[in-house]
Amino acid sequence: MEKTKFTALECVNSNDYKDDFYESNNKMFCIACKTTVNYAKKSVIDNHLNSTSHKSKKRLIGASSRNITKQEINIALVKAFAEADIPLEKVNKLQTFFKEYCIEGKLI
Repeated sequence: MEKTKFTALECVNSNDYKDDFYESNNKMFCIACKTTVNYAKKSVIDNHLNSTSHKSKKRLIGASSRNITKQEINIALVKAFAEADIPLEKVNKLQTFFKEYCIEGKLI
Protein backbone atom coordinates (compact mmCIF):
# COMPACT_ATOMS: atom_id res chain seq x y z
CA MET A 1 0.00 0.00 0.00
CA GLU A 2 1.45 3.35 -1.06
CA LYS A 3 1.53 6.28 1.37
CA THR A 4 0.00 9.55 0.26
CA LYS A 5 2.53 12.37 0.09
CA PHE A 6 1.30 15.55 1.71
CA THR A 7 2.12 19.04 0.56
CA ALA A 8 3.48 21.71 2.87
CA LEU A 9 0.13 23.50 2.71
CA GLU A 10 -1.73 20.40 3.87
CA CYS A 11 0.67 19.98 6.79
CA VAL A 12 0.38 23.64 7.80
CA ASN A 13 -3.41 23.52 7.65
CA SER A 14 -3.62 20.46 9.91
CA ASN A 15 -4.82 21.17 13.43
CA ASP A 16 -1.50 20.03 14.89
CA TYR A 17 0.64 22.64 13.16
CA LYS A 18 -1.45 25.60 12.00
CA ASP A 19 -0.37 27.83 14.93
CA ASP A 20 3.35 27.19 14.43
CA PHE A 21 3.96 27.10 10.68
CA TYR A 22 3.06 28.76 7.41
CA GLU A 23 3.49 27.64 3.81
CA SER A 24 5.19 29.51 0.98
CA ASN A 25 6.18 28.02 -2.41
CA ASN A 26 5.43 24.53 -1.08
CA LYS A 27 7.90 25.01 1.78
CA MET A 28 6.96 24.83 5.42
CA PHE A 29 8.27 27.69 7.57
CA CYS A 30 8.37 27.93 11.35
CA ILE A 31 6.79 31.22 12.43
CA ALA A 32 8.93 31.56 15.57
CA CYS A 33 12.28 30.46 14.13
CA LYS A 34 11.81 31.86 10.61
CA THR A 35 13.36 28.72 9.11
CA THR A 36 12.16 25.99 6.79
CA VAL A 37 11.23 22.65 8.30
CA ASN A 38 11.19 19.36 6.40
CA TYR A 39 7.57 18.25 6.37
CA ALA A 40 8.12 14.82 4.82
CA LYS A 41 8.19 13.13 8.24
CA LYS A 42 6.01 13.98 11.21
CA SER A 43 8.88 13.16 13.59
CA VAL A 44 11.05 15.90 12.06
CA ILE A 45 8.29 18.46 12.59
CA ASP A 46 7.66 17.26 16.16
CA ASN A 47 11.40 17.30 16.96
CA HIS A 48 11.60 20.89 15.74
CA LEU A 49 8.63 21.91 17.90
CA ASN A 50 10.24 20.26 20.94
CA SER A 51 13.69 21.78 20.39
CA THR A 52 15.04 24.18 22.99
CA SER A 53 15.70 26.93 20.46
CA HIS A 54 12.16 26.77 19.08
CA LYS A 55 10.62 26.87 22.54
CA SER A 56 12.70 29.87 23.61
CA LYS A 57 11.89 31.79 20.41
CA LYS A 58 8.22 30.99 20.78
CA ARG A 59 8.31 32.22 24.39
CA LEU A 60 9.79 35.53 23.21
CA ILE A 61 7.08 35.89 20.59
CA GLY A 62 4.41 35.10 23.17
CA ALA A 63 5.76 37.73 25.52
CA SER A 64 5.93 40.33 22.78
CA SER A 65 2.47 39.58 21.39
CA ARG A 66 0.74 40.82 24.53
CA ASN A 67 -0.77 44.25 23.93
CA ILE A 68 1.73 46.19 25.99
CA THR A 69 2.37 49.76 24.97
CA LYS A 70 5.75 51.45 24.85
CA GLN A 71 4.61 53.81 27.61
CA GLU A 72 3.67 50.90 29.91
CA ILE A 73 7.10 49.33 29.43
CA ASN A 74 8.89 52.61 30.09
CA ILE A 75 6.89 53.22 33.27
CA ALA A 76 7.53 49.66 34.50
CA LEU A 77 11.25 50.03 33.76
CA VAL A 78 11.56 53.35 35.59
CA LYS A 79 9.60 51.93 38.53
CA ALA A 80 11.83 48.82 38.70
CA PHE A 81 15.01 50.92 38.60
CA ALA A 82 13.66 53.31 41.25
CA GLU A 83 12.67 50.46 43.58
CA ALA A 84 16.13 48.90 43.16
CA ASP A 85 17.90 52.26 43.73
CA ILE A 86 19.54 52.05 40.29
CA PRO A 87 20.27 55.44 38.68
CA LEU A 88 18.34 55.91 35.42
CA GLU A 89 21.62 56.76 33.64
CA LYS A 90 22.39 53.02 33.79
CA VAL A 91 19.55 52.29 31.34
CA ASN A 92 21.80 53.26 28.42
CA LYS A 93 24.24 50.49 29.35
CA LEU A 94 21.44 47.96 28.85
CA GLN A 95 20.69 48.97 25.25
CA THR A 96 22.28 45.83 23.80
CA PHE A 97 20.10 43.66 26.03
CA PHE A 98 16.95 45.58 25.10
CA LYS A 99 17.71 45.44 21.38
CA GLU A 100 18.18 41.68 21.52
CA TYR A 101 15.27 40.71 23.74
CA CYS A 102 12.67 43.43 23.15
CA ILE A 103 11.91 42.80 19.48
CA GLU A 104 15.08 44.48 18.29
CA GLY A 105 14.49 47.46 20.54
CA LYS A 106 11.15 48.46 19.01
CA LEU A 107 9.23 48.28 22.29
CA ILE A 108 11.50 50.59 24.25
